[in-house]
Amino acid sequence: MQKSGRLARWLGRLSFLILFLLAADIIAMFIYYHMVKNFIASQPQQFRADVAVIFYGDTKDGELGDDSRLRADKGLELYRSGSISYFICAGGYRNGQLSIRPHMMKEYLEDRDVDPARIYYDSLSFNTITNWEEAQKIISRRGFQRIAVVSAPWHVYRIAKMIGDDSVIFSAYDCRLHTLIDYWELVGDIHHEWISLSLSALLDNTTRNRLVGWIRENI
Repeated sequence: MQKSGRLARWLGRLSFLILFLLAADIIAMFIYYHMVKNFIASQPQQFRADVAVIFYGDTKDGELGDDSRLRADKGLELYRSGSISYFICAGGYRNGQLSIRPHMMKEYLEDRDVDPARIYYDSLSFNTITNWEEAQKIISRRGFQRIAVVSAPWHVYRIAKMIGDDSVIFSAYDCRLHTLIDYWELVGDIHHEWISLSLSALLDNTTRNRLVGWIRENI
């Protein structure tokens, strides 16, 4: 009886701890969600930039995934409205081999009547940090001055913190939360961004790039 009583108390404390952590996580996600929304709302809605750097998202069944298409479509929206004149599609290595990901984004834009001469891409980057590093090389070579960054809402917020340049304009597609799956994906996306932000704070870029490169080559 004494052992069962101790076990019951231990399980009760464990359950309380789990519920407490779950509640804290939900509150933190709610706060973070509104931080991101407020940041995006603070960005200019009408602007003129030389180029938009579109960060690659996902691949699905050998084609652009939904997230990647939404990012590309946001870039197209800016292009057709006259907000930007050129694109840089940022993508790169996957599992130790040159990926076709940046080319897929380029082809997606070309299929929607964008002049191929207005699309640049890199084939070397493999994470957000190297995406930006390779994009900067293109920006420097082409002499672009006014820069816009396009990505998913949660990703663009992390990019902004990483770049730390107030002259860059950050633009994201609208977050669509219509189904339980949308909310579940939102939970995953936010936690992914938290992990990435934590790694960026704890590790220098070189160490983090090596870690990510190793993971993507071996997993």
